[in-house]
Amino acid sequence: YFVSSALAVSIILFFVRDVVFNKWIKLAMGMSFIMWYFILSTPVSVHSFNPIAIERELVSIWMSALFLIISIILIIIWQIKENKNR
Repeated sequence: YFVSSALAVSIILFFVRDVVFNKWIKLAMGMSFIMWYFILSTPVSVHSFNPIAIERELVSIWMSALFLIISIILIIIWQIKENKNR
């Protein structure tokens, strides 16, 4: 799931300045470590009747969506700031 989010963001990054891309790379590296921590700390499967049981697949989907949303918002903000500075 993370790869599909990174692919979607990389298409957007094709049209931004190098400064914005470098900021995003730092963000992506930091977020990838945080995402791996959360994904690896959850169980692979939960054998219970609990309707809100959190499994590894669900966490990876949510982390991927969160990465995509945060990346797009920050890329837009950084691009607007770069356009104002020039």
